[in-house]
Amino acid sequence: VLKLFLRNLPEPLLTFDLYDDFLRTTEIKEEKELIKSLFDVLNKLPKANFDLFERLCFHLACVAMHSDSNKMS
Repeated sequence: VLKLFLRNLPEPLLTFDLYDDFLRTTEIKEEKELIKSLFDVLNKLPKANFDLFERLCFHLACVAMHSDSNKMS
């Protein structure tokens, strides 16, 4: 259901406009700089996209925390 929802969005969750910015963060080697850069790009997302991304990350973290019982590792 989640994959279908994301697939049917009119624009990707992380938006076409920010695609190059996200790719540039992959070139950063220093962890603190990488995290700062990634948050800078995430903060450029439209509010709805940012909110959904935040909730999705929270949900996936919860799934991972319960991987012993849900077999979703």
